[in-house]
Amino acid sequence: MTAPNRARRTCGWAAALGIALGFGVVPGALAADPPAPQSRLESPMADLAVIPSAPGSSADTTPDLLVLDEPFGGLDVNAGLLFRTLLGMLAAEGCMILFSTHRFDMVEKLCSRVVILSTGRIVAEQDVAAFATAGTPSLEDTFMQVTRQTDFRPLAKEILDTIRA
Repeated sequence: MTAPNRARRTCGWAAALGIALGFGVVPGALAADPPAPQSRLESPMADLAVIPSAPGSSADTTPDLLVLDEPFGGLDVNAGLLFRTLLGMLAAEGCMILFSTHRFDMVEKLCSRVVILSTGRIVAEQDVAAFATAGTPSLEDTFMQVTRQTDFRPLAKEILDTIRA
């Protein structure tokens, strides 16, 4: 398949999933490649950057890296299931997938490793499988602890009391 046809088909699939695409080489990502301009389709839902395989590799190979920002935001159930399946298949083929999300369930289903950021700094890094170990805090509990989240129970109670008054 030619590169323009591949791009058209990918844009069609992305549009069906509500995803904005950034195609091309991220400047400086591969030392042998000159910086290339990024083309984008704007969408409030998600962004996708595709880092192509090494120079000289077949055009039909899996990309080395996908970088996604909130890839499940705005997707309906079917699109989310399809996209999750697609990401799993790409990962199984050796593609590294790096994505940001606020969805702990997606991290637990898709990721092998999690990095938690707070105020721009890494505050925790761990294999996702470790959260399933008995006696280990859950991913959510770990997030709450390392990001020093407020105990929301008093505020939730105050809201309930206000609603009931």
